[in-house]
Amino acid sequence: MTENFYNWRKALDIDWEAIDAFLASEYANSSLCPERKIDVFRSLFLIAPSDVRIVIVGQDPYPNPEDAHGLAFSVPYQTEDGARALPKSLSVIYNTLEANGFSPDVVDGDLTRWVSQGVLLWNTFLTCKQGGSRTHAKVWKNFGISEALFAYLNTLEQGIVFLLWGNDAKALGQLITNERHTVLTAAHPGARNTNKLPDAFQTSTHFKQASEILQKEGIVFNWE
Repeated sequence: MTENFYNWRKALDIDWEAIDAFLASEYANSSLCPERKIDVFRSLFLIAPSDVRIVIVGQDPYPNPEDAHGLAFSVPYQTEDGARALPKSLSVIYNTLEANGFSPDVVDGDLTRWVSQGVLLWNTFLTCKQGGSRTHAKVWKNFGISEALFAYLNTLEQGIVFLLWGNDAKALGQLITNERHTVLTAAHPGARNTNKLPDAFQTSTHFKQASEILQKEGIVFNWE
């Protein structure tokens, strides 16, 4: 257990034994996403609580093992020669980044480069059965891990920008009451006809706003 994950685990007041038992049983008997059990909490292994400056919240892992690797909206690194088509959500995210004035690497869908700058890429529901979105939504809701995470993030002293896309993420935003933090909401980038919704993700300026907020504290964030 890395120090980062140990610190998160210690901070979140939930039934970790029940979660461990659930994961052990499911990975022994079912085909899940992410495919490797070690990747379920990858987002917490890669960043310390004190380093979080932006939180991006997804729904649950991509339902195919080639794409899911424990970071919301991210896919494993791929070179241009062997590149698969990016998932719809990530393609929309990249298009919106470009509309915000940035130039993301649209071939490489691995967003670990954002994590190293202080982004927590969190899925509301941390696992699903392969081929089936939201198949574990009720289980993770009962565990209350996302609610516990947001309640803890709300107590942190550093200002955090929360980018909450879709109804599941927006519901978590109600737990953020600390005036140090900023909450920005929009429709989910993978929603059907999302460009026609009043809070369409494609017309949002979340990436630009987050950069401007951090820049006031002397932090230059690279979305590219």
